[in-house]
Amino acid sequence: MASDSLHVVFSADDFMAMQLATAACSVVRSTDGPVMVHVIDVGIRPRSFRRIEASLANHGATVHRLVPDFDRLAAAAARTGSRYPLAAFARILLPELLPELDRVVYLDCDLVVCHDVRELDRLDFDGALAVAVRDSDGDGLIERISRYDGRAMGTPAGAAAVNTGVMVIDLAGWREAGVTDAAIELMHRFPGSFMLADQDVLNVVLAGRVRLAAPQWNVYTTLLDRPCGLSPAEHELVLNDAWIIHYTLQPKPWHRGCSHPGRERFIAAIDATVWKGWRPTPVRTTRDEIRRAARRGAAELKHRSQARRDSSR
Repeated sequence: MASDSLHVVFSADDFMAMQLATAACSVVRSTDGPVMVHVIDVGIRPRSFRRIEASLANHGATVHRLVPDFDRLAAAAARTGSRYPLAAFARILLPELLPELDRVVYLDCDLVVCHDVRELDRLDFDGALAVAVRDSDGDGLIERISRYDGRAMGTPAGAAAVNTGVMVIDLAGWREAGVTDAAIELMHRFPGSFMLADQDVLNVVLAGRVRLAAPQWNVYTTLLDRPCGLSPAEHELVLNDAWIIHYTLQPKPWHRGCSHPGRERFIAAIDATVWKGWRPTPVRTTRDEIRRAARRGAAELKHRSQARRDSSR
């Protein structure tokens, strides 16, 4: 792999193929220099993957497909109580999936990049294991998140809660610290505790070992109304100069009824992919809602099945 390339990772199943292509193309179009896009394939159909590849090839980017053995992760994810799909947990495996890399930028699929991501990737870890933006959950502190008892899980007082949808990951540091094994063990030790999938898990495992980035790097939806410790001037800057717009709440831009002020930015970004011209319609929105409900229902079924197995031991 080219050493001068920016390495960016996405994870998705077939349900999010178009969104992945849209987000990835926005990275390439906003970034100066070569970009290698790594895709953790959690059930993307061949036709959809070819469309992702074609979209990125049109902008000169290379795609690297990652198809890991998910058995170990799936067993742990089923114990969390989360209704998020397996793709939401897959970044936990990155140190094993990319053994030749020491650092990578991980991005969720429900976002649009408006700034050169190389600037984010150039940030020093300063001894941390990741770089991310503080989350508004728990007022930005793990100890104030009521879904789980972070202190009982060993998190230090005052540790920041971060949004894991945009992260620079120190892969070498994760390998040395055993982050993957620690995350999977945590899911087994505290079943039913991590409703926000990998975000909850990684906040606990990485507690106190995350460097905070400027909030412009991840302007998630709740940040539009909740400054999360930002001064009025800082909040104004975030609203007017978002470097990454992250659509974290329903409805999403590809659904009818989305009122996010940055909705049109995402719709326009779709037109940079081979899905050009795609727009949400009542039929598409209904179909997506059914698919999403089925996907979450399957996750809930796995969780209940795992719970029954645990109770029978």
